[in-house]
Amino acid sequence: MFVPTSGNKMASLGLLRFSLAAFFFTLTESQASNQLFTCSEYTLRLDFPDGYNKFQPSERIDFMSGEPASVNVTLFVDQVKEIYDHTHSVELLMTVRFNWFDERILNPHDSCIGLIEADDFERMWKPAVTFANADSVSSRPSLNADVANVIYAAGGQFWWDQMISVQFFCDMDFSRYPLDTQLCEFRMVSASLPDILLRFNNTDKALGVIPPPNQSENELAYDVSYAIMAVEDSQSRYKDDEFFLMSAAGFNMILKRRTLPYMLNIYIPTGGLVIISFASYLIPPESYPGRMGLLVTIFLVLTNIGTGTRAKSPSSGTLTVVDQWLLVCNCFIAVALLEYAFVLFTIRRQHDKDKMTEGKPPSARRLSYQMSSREWRWLNTIDRVTFFISPIVFLIFVIVYAVTV
Repeated sequence: MFVPTSGNKMASLGLLRFSLAAFFFTLTESQASNQLFTCSEYTLRLDFPDGYNKFQPSERIDFMSGEPASVNVTLFVDQVKEIYDHTHSVELLMTVRFNWFDERILNPHDSCIGLIEADDFERMWKPAVTFANADSVSSRPSLNADVANVIYAAGGQFWWDQMISVQFFCDMDFSRYPLDTQLCEFRMVSASLPDILLRFNNTDKALGVIPPPNQSENELAYDVSYAIMAVEDSQSRYKDDEFFLMSAAGFNMILKRRTLPYMLNIYIPTGGLVIISFASYLIPPESYPGRMGLLVTIFLVLTNIGTGTRAKSPSSGTLTVVDQWLLVCNCFIAVALLEYAFVLFTIRRQHDKDKMTEGKPPSARRLSYQMSSREWRWLNTIDRVTFFISPIVFLIFVIVYAVTV
């Protein structure tokens, strides 16, 4: 909980006015002006009636039946600190704002708006929450133990801001990595009372997700957007046990991975290597050092890129789309190697046949001299046909890949 530094009254007044501005939209201009300037102190002392129960949200609540107490919750995402693919979690710096009514507590200056003393804050009822899918939660400690960051407004209305750092679990599916989009559900659940007694208002007006306009997220691997959890969403309540449902507030984070780095580092280089490999069909078959060297080099480079990509990829129980791409690229190189191996096998077989029938000593003549013109034309035809078919097949694969993934 963030509060002013002790002894700095001007800083406290500045924080108070900043906090008041956040909910002045609920008041008319004249009401806001009157309430703000009728206060002579920047902190307020509250009067608690005899028999006040800090574990009950309102005197109107019947623990057996009746309308539940209502708490408006607003969530401000101040910063997406980190997104951890390997641990399937997201770390946020955010502010949680609670707004509720407690007509039991009196303000001697009921027309005032101001911060509440810390000891009064400890005596009053306040929402108790837990985070359904959080790995860790920490709040910013108070800088002034004498003042609580709770604002009292006229008519028993309270506003409580709490800045927290939370790391929560996200059920990520990396089967489409690196073209994936993840849906992360952030849920804050009532920790003390079931929803028949306490309900969080989870509407567009009561719950807002407001990323700071000047926040830079260039270091993140994702583009982040938010969707407010609908009040009729079945996930807005979590089962505490077989009989009780706990009211919840929250939002959904849509994480769309930025694909440009992967296009520049994986897709374009590997696709270019496959296209270069098609040039091997234009190299004469008898130039086996140059042709074989080109294909083997491309195959090793593709293998190295694939190894590095899989080392950096998040864990997935299936073949990801980038794995599929790299596998197909390697298949094209393998086909080129097999086609050339068939050509070499044909030449070698004819060479052995010539030695057997003509009694020629080994390596007495070049292979090209031992092949008839007809046989050379047949081998060249295989290279030409493969040269024209392979780019067409690769283009079809690229189109299907782009459409389906």
